[in-house]
Amino acid sequence: MDQELDPGTHRFRLQQKDLDGSTSLSGVETVDVGLDEAVRLSTPAPNPTTGTATLEFGVKTSTEVTVSVYNVLGQRVQTLYQGTPQADQVRDVTVDASSLPSGVYFVRMKADGQTATQRLTVVR
Repeated sequence: MDQELDPGTHRFRLQQKDLDGSTSLSGVETVDVGLDEAVRLSTPAPNPTTGTATLEFGVKTSTEVTVSVYNVLGQRVQTLYQGTPQADQVRDVTVDASSLPSGVYFVRMKADGQTATQRLTVVR
């Protein structure tokens, strides 16, 4: 089964079934999967939202990251994360939209001179 893995460390055990019906397990195999892109910011879910929405973000190399929410006027209304996450690791952030009026917002991630933006709609 081919399946894309999220960035991070994954551990597997393989099961082999022989012709006589017997099975055996391998030892634990460890696979480290890195990010394909320099910065990654997922689409918010659920979107539109009435309360909270979750996004994932990550960076290929460890660097200072800021993830914030902006209204359509370009005003920052929330800062979701500010810090230096580990390289090739995906983190979750949650937008608490319960205090935001209905409308369109933008979640912006800034890291190492690069920006990624996702649109979020809040409905009441």
